[in-house]
Amino acid sequence: RILQLQRRDAGLRLSYAKVRSSRRRAIDDQLRRHGGKYDFHEYEEGMYVWLRESQLETQKGNKGDWTYSGPFIIHERTEQGAYVLRELDGSVMKGHVHAQRLRVFFFRPENQTLRSRIPTRPKTRQP
Repeated sequence: RILQLQRRDAGLRLSYAKVRSSRRRAIDDQLRRHGGKYDFHEYEEGMYVWLRESQLETQKGNKGDWTYSGPFIIHERTEQGAYVLRELDGSVMKGHVHAQRLRVFFFRPENQTLRSRIPTRPKTRQP
């Protein structure tokens, strides 16, 4: 029985090495073909984004519900890489949001820009 287990372990090691190399080739091929197409996280201040409502993922029966809210504007990036958002009217939202919950918001073609400046505070009239 010990000899059988020793032969089995050698066979498993060989199989494991083949599977690992096959998976590594598949990962490299995926990166070569698609690069960073799906993981855009370099948002800049002033960009318009959608915010994913991740709390809806745990609820049942909401299959057809819209899972993004917004659009919002990137107000600033924190040192840890999270983002502070602001509403379209300029009010800054409380807290911060991880980059994985954000998606770029695209305007219609005649207005297409990734960044647009909206003042954070409305200008007050001087009497």
